Amino acid sequence: MVAPGFRTSFLLAIVALAACTRSDLRPDYVREPSTSLAPQSDAPLVAEAKRLAAEHPNESGLRLLTNPIDALISRIALADHATG
Repeated sequence: MVAPGFRTSFLLAIVALAACTRSDLRPDYVREPSTSLAPQSDAPLVAEAKRLAAEHPNESGLRLLTNPIDALISRIALADHATG
């Protein structure tokens, strides 16, 4: 059985999150479209990704990092190999 205050707190949290998604709260705020840089075809990570994709042709390439240390090491490795 759910505690009586939990249901009320949950509904209040849902309403608060829904209120955050409203875009008309600040009609004076000018939204600018975001942009990103095009990937470089000669970047080291592109070559590595192509090599790995060739080794595993029918796999997605997604790896779930459940260990925070592995996630941090992966981010550091990506930052070390980033070009730009």
